[in-house]
Amino acid sequence: MRLGLIGFGNVGKDFARLLVELKSIHCVVAIIASRGGVMGNGMGNCMDGNEIMSYVNKGIYGEAARMNIDDLISANIDVAVVSIPPSYGSGEPNLGIYRKLLSNGISIITADKTGLALDFSGLLKLAADNEAQILYRATVMAGTPAIDLVRGLRGRSVRDIRAVLNATTNFVLTKIENGLSPEDSINLAVREKLAEPDPRIDLDGWDAGAKIVILANELGFKSTLRNVELTRFNVNEDDVRRAVKEGKRYKQVALADFLEGRLMVSIMPINIDSMLASVSGNYNAIEISIGSDTISLRGPAGPSRTTAEVMMTDLMEIQMKRLK
Repeated sequence: MRLGLIGFGNVGKDFARLLVELKSIHCVVAIIASRGGVMGNGMGNCMDGNEIMSYVNKGIYGEAARMNIDDLISANIDVAVVSIPPSYGSGEPNLGIYRKLLSNGISIITADKTGLALDFSGLLKLAADNEAQILYRATVMAGTPAIDLVRGLRGRSVRDIRAVLNATTNFVLTKIENGLSPEDSINLAVREKLAEPDPRIDLDGWDAGAKIVILANELGFKSTLRNVELTRFNVNEDDVRRAVKEGKRYKQVALADFLEGRLMVSIMPINIDSMLASVSGNYNAIEISIGSDTISLRGPAGPSRTTAEVMMTDLMEIQMKRLK
C-alpha cells in the first residue's frame, strides 16, 4: 500500500522508524507537516529505508517544499497516517484534512482525536460512502486496547464508563501531592514536554473529554466534545495533600453516564484503593459498569513509540481486510 505520513513529530518519526525496522513492504511516498513536505525522490516514488531514516534523523525541513493535502492526494496514496496536534476549538485544519482524504477514498490511521471527537458519526459515514476506513486505536489509551475492549461490549447493557485518561494531569496532581505548587507543577510538565505548549488542553479536560466521546460513540451514544461538561483545572494544593492523608487522591475523572445521558470531565477526590486512583505517569485506567459487574482495564498510554506501534496494528488491519 502507498502511504502518506501527515505530521512528523515524535509519533510520526517513530512510525517511520518502525516501518524501516520491520522491513515493511508498504511504500511511503510522501511526508508532510506544518511547514511543508517531501516526496519520494521528489516525484512521489517509494522512499527506501535509507531515505526514510535520513528524514527521521535530520527532519524534513532542510528539503521541504510547499506541500498540502492536495499534493498528497495527487500522489495516489492508499492510506494517510495522521499524527498532528489537536484543534478542539474550530476543529480546523484537522477536520478539513479528514474530510478531504475520506472523500477521495483514502483510508486514515490516526492518533489525533479532533475529528472523531467533533464529528464521529459524520467521518465514519463519509468513510463508508467512499469505501475507505478510519482506524483510531491510538486515540484512547494508545498502548492499552481500550477501543477494542469497549467495541467488544456493543449490545451489552453498559451503565457508565469512568476513566482516568490524561497523563499530564496525573503528573501535575502527583507533583502537587509531593509539595510543588500547582503553578510550578504545570510549568514542570511543560518543560519536560509532558504537556502541550498550551497545557489547558490537558488540564481543563479537553483531551480526556475527546477520549470519553470516542468511547461513548463506540457504544452507539452519539455525542461530540461539545456535549461534554468540562471543569477547569482549579485545585487547592492543601485540599490535594489533605485528601491523601484521608485515604483519597485527586484525579481527573472522565465519565460517560449512559443512564442519565451525561458526559463530563472533572477533578475530584476518589478512594485511594480504587484502581482509578492508582494510576500515575503514562498509565491510564478505565472502569466499565455493566449491570452489577465492573470490567476494569489499566495500562500505558504512551510514549510515542508505543503509539506508533498501535498505529502499525491499525495498518495491519487495513492490509488484512484488503487481502480478503
